[in-house]
Amino acid sequence: MANKFVFLPPQSSLVPRWIPRLLDSAPGWTIATPESTEDTKRELADADAAFGTMNPELIAAAPKLRWLQAPAAAPDAGYYFDELITHPTKVTNFREIYNDHISVQILTYILSFTKHTHLYRDYQSERDWHKLEAPNHEIPARVDGFDSRYRWYWHGNGKIVQGPWHARAGNRRQA
Repeated sequence: MANKFVFLPPQSSLVPRWIPRLLDSAPGWTIATPESTEDTKRELADADAAFGTMNPELIAAAPKLRWLQAPAAAPDAGYYFDELITHPTKVTNFREIYNDHISVQILTYILSFTKHTHLYRDYQSERDWHKLEAPNHEIPARVDGFDSRYRWYWHGNGKIVQGPWHARAGNRRQA
């Protein structure tokens, strides 16, 4: 039993390089790369899988389609429409592309905003070299079984300390 895979138009310049690699790892598959809507509908009539963005007209022409690979990790709004949702095909997206990178990016943003480097960047472009106050961020305390009069504070020097609710940087009172 031969399987058929269709790359939906418009075709990327990467597709010709992908085809030999796909055929090498999945022998027995037929791969189609239609350019027009009519050719795509004709190829989808007996296709088992497809890569790209569907529309209601194309999904109606694909009764045997079992797998649709989205072209992005997070497809654009409107990618999923009623006809696609009710169709028996399984839709997948790319995985493990951003797992390591996004966590590093998020941590970089947190540290950057904590140290106000976004402000320093703007001041530097204006040739303004004044020193900023050390950042101080409140981390709300959990109330369940915890004395809510106390809060945790993240000071600019990286220390997390506990203090009474009225404690603020430069505004501490004795409790």
